Amino acid sequence: MEKIGKNFEGKQALDNAQFVAFPGEVHALIGENGAGKTTLMRILSALISPDSGSIKVLGKEVRLAVPSDARQAGVGMVHQEFLLIPAQTVLENLCLGNRFAGTGGILPRRYVRKKLQELKDEVGLSVEEDRLVEDLSVSERQKVEILKLLLRNPEVLIFDEPTSVLAPKEISDLMALFRILASDGKTVIFITHKLNEVMVASDRITVLKQGKVVCRTVPSATDTETLSKVMVGREMGQRFKKAVSRGDTIARITSVQLLGTEKNKKLVDLDLVVQRGEMVGIAGIEGNGQEELAEILSGLRVPDAGTVVLPDEVGFIPDDRGGQAVIGHFSILENIALGLVNDRRFRFGPAMLWVKIGQYVKDLILSYGIRSEGPHEQVRHLSGGNQQKVVLARELQRSEDLLVARNPTQGLDVRASRDFYQQISRFLGRGVETDGAGQPGGVVLISSDLDEILRFSDEIYVLYDGSLISVNREQASRGLVGRLMLTGDREDEALPVEEDSGS
Repeated sequence: MEKIGKNFEGKQALDNAQFVAFPGEVHALIGENGAGKTTLMRILSALISPDSGSIKVLGKEVRLAVPSDARQAGVGMVHQEFLLIPAQTVLENLCLGNRFAGTGGILPRRYVRKKLQELKDEVGLSVEEDRLVEDLSVSERQKVEILKLLLRNPEVLIFDEPTSVLAPKEISDLMALFRILASDGKTVIFITHKLNEVMVASDRITVLKQGKVVCRTVPSATDTETLSKVMVGREMGQRFKKAVSRGDTIARITSVQLLGTEKNKKLVDLDLVVQRGEMVGIAGIEGNGQEELAEILSGLRVPDAGTVVLPDEVGFIPDDRGGQAVIGHFSILENIALGLVNDRRFRFGPAMLWVKIGQYVKDLILSYGIRSEGPHEQVRHLSGGNQQKVVLARELQRSEDLLVARNPTQGLDVRASRDFYQQISRFLGRGVETDGAGQPGGVVLISSDLDEILRFSDEIYVLYDGSLISVNREQASRGLVGRLMLTGDREDEALPVEEDSGS
């Protein structure tokens, strides 16, 4: 890709960007939120057209006007936003993406089932093919998108934030898949903000900053600290402070049960206490009851048995950003205003005080570093990371007592992730000056990112098959917590631990 330029309504997304990837390599494309990574790859997959520049695929110059042009050229992409039909089964979605194997209007079900079995045998990737997509967890939907791409067998495979909602074992399996594809002569390009994955999985690295390529390197010639500095222009600062003391209980669930159904996971006799000033981390592989527990803790779901005590207002960050957290055709102002409906500061009787809300949103855009044209820009025009910042800003300001967050830093670059946890630190009352008027809040972090759980949590649990397993904070490690996530066997806690706790 040579001298690629792209302008969105006066905003320069790409400025003479040049990108080269070779057959047989895994190429990491990294940069801050809004740097132009996804835009560049959407141009290569023909979802959008460049304003200038040229593209060669497999040595041949191509004109990619529509996605079918990219498919014919051998290019395929797994997007951050899932392109699936919720009301159809996994198999039907995969058939729609592979109609070339069918006859007329008949979906190639037999062909796709056969190919799915082959892929399961070759790379170990599988999903229950007769389940409705709307009943799948976010990580399961991610697998469907990957399978949809693999079934097309392209020569150039692009993955946009593929590991953001995957568990450690699933991430290592995906990295192994990248290597298998590269060894078969494929070109694998993956966009990520997880620099440890870049160092482990990639052969070459390209860094974008403000629409320009600012660095090309290889893992052996760099490290995560250097890459971080190239991306954001400075060091990332100190680590997150752990709780020194904790206050009153602000949330408690006791003997909570949820009967399992076809669509919902069961929860079995859950007990959990959240105190002011602490972060409770809940690790687990998606599909073990995370969604149901998060909705109970945020007051969105009533359990079938047990007691739930919550504060009047709870901030909630879901992991399905596009489906549950933002309305794409609403502006930043309107999306944030959704969290202010019950806030008396911004109402006069039934009327919303829009001028006051406008200034409030401008302040949030500045303090959270949301790259935009201002409060009235539609959220769908923002990068995925900046959309997530809108959600973080709204929900962190929504409640002074409790925040429930599922995979809150998915799609965020290293600077934005650091800024998020600085905001969390203030919310928890750590390392900031207070006037005595407010009390620290509490946070429940439900994440499939094991490193995030180990680094930031004061108390650690594993959610396995609807049950909570408490983990001794002093003994917590990647090895121990990872085994509990996979097996749920408490006896594994006695196994020798070789890795550091990450605390």
